[in-house]
Amino acid sequence: VLSMQELNRLKICTNFILKNSDRGQYLSDRFSIDSRRINDNQIFISLDPNVAKNITNINHAITKGASGFITPFCISRQKIQTSLPFLIEKSINKIYVDLFKSDFEGIEPKPVIIGITGTNGKTSTALLLAQALRYQNKKIGVISSEGAGIYPNLTENEYTTPPLDINYKYLRSFYKKKCDYVIVECSSQGLHQGRLDGIHFTYSIITNIDQDHIEYHKSLKNYIKSKLEILFDRTNLIRIINNLVKNSIQATNDILEPKILVQIKKINKSAVIEIIDNGLGIPKELKEKIFEPNFTTKTKGMGLGLSIIKNLITNYKGTISFKSK
Repeated sequence: VLSMQELNRLKICTNFILKNSDRGQYLSDRFSIDSRRINDNQIFISLDPNVAKNITNINHAITKGASGFITPFCISRQKIQTSLPFLIEKSINKIYVDLFKSDFEGIEPKPVIIGITGTNGKTSTALLLAQALRYQNKKIGVISSEGAGIYPNLTENEYTTPPLDINYKYLRSFYKKKCDYVIVECSSQGLHQGRLDGIHFTYSIITNIDQDHIEYHKSLKNYIKSKLEILFDRTNLIRIINNLVKNSIQATNDILEPKILVQIKKINKSAVIEIIDNGLGIPKELKEKIFEPNFTTKTKGMGLGLSIIKNLITNYKGTISFKSK
């Protein structure tokens, strides 16, 4: 879920892509995030955080037939020597995943998506699960190191976890073919590099965790952390915390000595996040409306914050509540 400002920026990017690229059935047919895979008359979205590499990738995309590009950097035409249209969007690295997700708007029913990671047994678990589901007369899409496609007819795949744009193309195909289930083999590198960003797993499976790929992750702690990312969308988790803390900051604006405390506890098998402030509180007559869309006690904003947060938390099988004195 994007903020209102990010939604506006996303709309600008979408309109730029639609106006300056060839027609395609889906929005993602009109752009590419990899200059090596650009097609004629596609928009290139240049994401590299290094400005020199970003410009190099843009020039490469232009030679491959790009019809325009989007970059987060303020660059001049002299540096790229082209008359092609381009858009400078500083937040593109935050919103480009939602350009891919737009392909799935309104598509029903959605398949159950299962992510599988672990040091050993990812592939065998994915294929055994696919086989078991097929015995139940289910249609299963698979993305694994053994291949990708509708099980058991998998085509060769050169990745354990493909780049993000390829994953979304596979997903789009599985949605179109009305798969009941999609099973994705998730490598630690793929999770760490954001190759699965924006994909909400209905179920996540961790087969085991042992010391592996330490040369990439630098430590066992980092390796474990990357594996655990399959359990939640870190971008959404950050948004949830940021929005709740922001609410506390606004609630304590008129307090002489404002205090905000963020606590994380483990209670039984649940993680509990508490955000406590010494603000003025919520009037009794307004408490029932606090999570309703478009309700706000502030002079600014549209009142969508807590409503969006509640939806996000509910999607992850969580709950949200509040106490006000």
